[in-house]
Amino acid sequence: MIAFSTGQIRRSAPVAALLFAAVLTTGCSSLSIPAFKPPAPDVPYQPIGEGVSLAGTATQDMYQRVRQAKRENAIVLEVVGDEQPTRVLPLPPGQQSVFVSTLLQQTGVLAKIGAVDATLYRYTSDSVSGIPMAVKMSEDGDQVRPESDYALRAGDRLQVSERKFDSLNSLMEMVGLL
Repeated sequence: MIAFSTGQIRRSAPVAALLFAAVLTTGCSSLSIPAFKPPAPDVPYQPIGEGVSLAGTATQDMYQRVRQAKRENAIVLEVVGDEQPTRVLPLPPGQQSVFVSTLLQQTGVLAKIGAVDATLYRYTSDSVSGIPMAVKMSEDGDQVRPESDYALRAGDRLQVSERKFDSLNSLMEMVGLL
């Protein structure tokens, strides 16, 4: 334990009081905070929501289509490289589920493209682009593996592209890492 003499306390007390008074009287005036500049009046402001994250790849058109799909009980099918890359497709009324594998078969995407890579972006009010959910495909890329055959919900976006076969992916699939 450290012992202080009364002389040491008497000499340091005025110094501590002066430091305390200096901090109280200056307040925040010693900080240099820039002033808020409102946006120019010709730039429209459209709030998305509190705590929303905007991915750099999300386009305004895609955002509008996802919102439309959510309103209309539909999903967005995005086929990369197709002449009509983005389509809004209705979900069946009621409680009937549609799975990713069913959608890929019924729309003819697998028949047209063959082996595919797919990602499902699940709609959420906290993210403009949605939560990415990998759709795992069979080794030949023409069937959805059961553990990732998700039931589609209104506002979901399924992005499909032609599978790029390369030796590294083939080796990793053989080892069981993918």
